[in-house]
Amino acid sequence: LYRGDKWEAIIFYGQAEKAFESSPIGQEAKFKRAKAAYYVGDFNWAQGIFNALKASTSKLIANDALYYSLIITDNMALDTNTEALAMFARADLMHYQKKLDSSLQILVMMEIAFIDHPVQDEVLFLKAEIYQERGQYDKAEAPLKAIIEQYADAILADDAQFQLAGIYEAKLDRRDEAMDLYLQLF
Repeated sequence: LYRGDKWEAIIFYGQAEKAFESSPIGQEAKFKRAKAAYYVGDFNWAQGIFNALKASTSKLIANDALYYSLIITDNMALDTNTEALAMFARADLMHYQKKLDSSLQILVMMEIAFIDHPVQDEVLFLKAEIYQERGQYDKAEAPLKAIIEQYADAILADDAQFQLAGIYEAKLDRRDEAMDLYLQLF
């Protein structure tokens, strides 16, 4: 999957899932197979697996499955057109593959092409994540603020606020602003 062999990855994850069916390795393989399906745009099939994994014995897998399930649900609920979600999944895959420039290019295009689509908060959040991975904390600030201000009712709003507070506190030495954001969360 990391090298771009998505279909091969789906096959290998399926084999691992069967070989270790009732173990944590089998559950992880099942999750990764669903994630690979999400990357290739098979959202309905991936959604079914993510929903099943939300009850997983591993909290990490259950939380990750819930995250991807919510992305799919939020961005397909009002529209059967999956173009925006497919484009976001490509950007997410590029991020996973550490092709950060390519991922950012897709995300910037999405901000223009799908300006009113519900995927925008995820677009901004992924942009902020990439900037943080690059150590560009000052650039991560704008997309996180945009989520807080423009998508206050979205699922990612509190995550954005918490991340921004962490950046202010640990990276930009703006402790008073960090404290204000933490207090708003509490």
